[in-house]
Amino acid sequence: MKKQYTIVALLFIMTAVLTGCSWSEFKAKITGNDSASGTAVTQNASGPVVIEDYNVDDCITLGTYKGVDVDCTVSDSELQSEIDTFLSNHVKETKIKSGTVASGTSINIDFTGKVDGKEFDGGSAQGYEVVAGNSGFIDGFDEGMIGMKVGQTKDLKLKFPDNYTPNAKLSGKDVVFTVKINYIVKTSKRKFNDAFVKKYSDDGYKTVSEYKEKTLEKLKKDKISNAGSTALGTVMQSATVKKLPDTLKEAYRKYYDQLTKAQIKSYYGESADFETILASQGMTKDQYEQQLALAAESYAKQQLVCEAIAAKEGIKVTDDAVKAFVKEQSNTDYETGKKQYETNFGSDAAMTYDQMNKTYYLITKVMEFLKDNANIKK
Repeated sequence: MKKQYTIVALLFIMTAVLTGCSWSEFKAKITGNDSASGTAVTQNASGPVVIEDYNVDDCITLGTYKGVDVDCTVSDSELQSEIDTFLSNHVKETKIKSGTVASGTSINIDFTGKVDGKEFDGGSAQGYEVVAGNSGFIDGFDEGMIGMKVGQTKDLKLKFPDNYTPNAKLSGKDVVFTVKINYIVKTSKRKFNDAFVKKYSDDGYKTVSEYKEKTLEKLKKDKISNAGSTALGTVMQSATVKKLPDTLKEAYRKYYDQLTKAQIKSYYGESADFETILASQGMTKDQYEQQLALAAESYAKQQLVCEAIAAKEGIKVTDDAVKAFVKEQSNTDYETGKKQYETNFGSDAAMTYDQMNKTYYLITKVMEFLKDNANIKK
């Protein structure tokens, strides 16, 4: 039974801030305004954030946004990175039938967990591969395996955490895991040759030459396709923030907070304790709040930059255009999508469905404009 958790939503928030990911990668995860001129927001205890007027020119000074250089060439190192990933996804595994388990050893095990002498759901597995010292199992499981020999069976007398989120009924209970080490797993990288490409390529490539040629084409095509978001990233770096409305940042902070917690509940169940899951990732509540604040500032700035460009270039947002755009992107009728959104988020949603999609549309159109006016190096 694992105790560690993967907080997908939280990780992409951090990644968005720390790597400068563009709107195109998070386009459905954002809130915004009804027009290019901009509005600010006032925090509510519950429900969508209330909008107040603000002047975007008082908030942001644009740098150069036309003729931005976007390099869509593919370097040798980028191609090699694709090859390395391809190879790492198809490593050769060798079963070692002797030896002793050390921290960091990849092993194949059988285990059976019992509470009060009875097996429980999810507590047993056969042929399960883990890395000793990093299995993600409850405290004591890894420590108990380290030092065991291949073929050895051992009872690990452990205890579930007092607040065991994956299964609250097991919280604080004593448990005995009977563990057998089947073999040590040794991995080695295969040779990158025609035979490897022919066997493992999902696209039916037959030679190294063909793989490299087609992969280069794909990487370049992806870069050209994302040229607008790349240009927006450059424009954001050159823009100067004069002020970020506090309530605008609060709209983003609240939305990302809701999104993260909703995904955790969806993944772990309604009884999931948020702070316990944070702690399992080595994160405190204060650190989590700091990441939210960074995300809010990043996207508030992005929104202001796009509003300023839209105002200067006459990029308009109309209800009809937004509805047609959303239907094209999601293949869902606008009103149907709105009802589903309201069902998912309820009356406490940080922003309305209309706000979210109007900003989605606006930023997408600004990226199209930037791409059309960029100096794209192919």
